[in-house]
Amino acid sequence: LLLAKALQSNSTLETLDLQENKIGDKGALALLDVLKNHKTLSSLNLDQNTKISADVFKSYTATKGGA
Repeated sequence: LLLAKALQSNSTLETLDLQENKIGDKGALALLDVLKNHKTLSSLNLDQNTKISADVFKSYTATKGGA
């Protein structure tokens, strides 16, 4: 959640790779919310975070694919 808050004020980051970081649903949802409104961040990789539930991961995959 701290990372998501910090990203709100960042205007240069384009890609963020957070594979295998034990991120759970709460953290993933916070990051997805930031991704929706971030002007430069176009790629967020949350793969291999096994604590993210299937429903949240579906939401992430839809966001990732631009749907």
